[in-house]
Amino acid sequence: MRSHSFPLFAALLAVVSCHSGPQRPDPEPYEFDWVGFDSLAQLQGAIVDTEYRPDSSLFGKRYYLADTAKVILEFNRQEELQSMHWFNGKGQELWQENYYPSGQRMSRFLKATNAENGTSYFQGLYTSYYLDGSVKERGEYQNNQLLWNVHWETDGRQGDTLVYEYR
Repeated sequence: MRSHSFPLFAALLAVVSCHSGPQRPDPEPYEFDWVGFDSLAQLQGAIVDTEYRPDSSLFGKRYYLADTAKVILEFNRQEELQSMHWFNGKGQELWQENYYPSGQRMSRFLKATNAENGTSYFQGLYTSYYLDGSVKERGEYQNNQLLWNVHWETDGRQGDTLVYEYR
């Protein structure tokens, strides 16, 4: 009889664990202070290139922080931060963050750079956020291909866009 109780227990555990799903991470509210970053970069002697649109609105800023990093900020027409790209001293993009017009982070993607042609691609974990900073989705990319993701609704319940693809 003991041999029959283990498979029943394992089946019950599998049903319960599939139903509960991954737990939603704690909220991560975050706003990048690009004005403060601008001041800090100037104090550290960074080179800052500023680019404007034909209508004189701010389009982007490139910060060269000695030989260690380069940061590119891109802005919408209202001069609100839209995205940030962080590069290492070898010119390889390490990550990208996108922002809501309010300044709250919308998403963060890890990236890698093709050594042959210098183009960046999604590689590694990513997280997307709701406007209040609560986690909307987590997943992973490999060579620009989505491997898996987990989605949560605004009320914290797990959504129905759970995708796991093993290669």
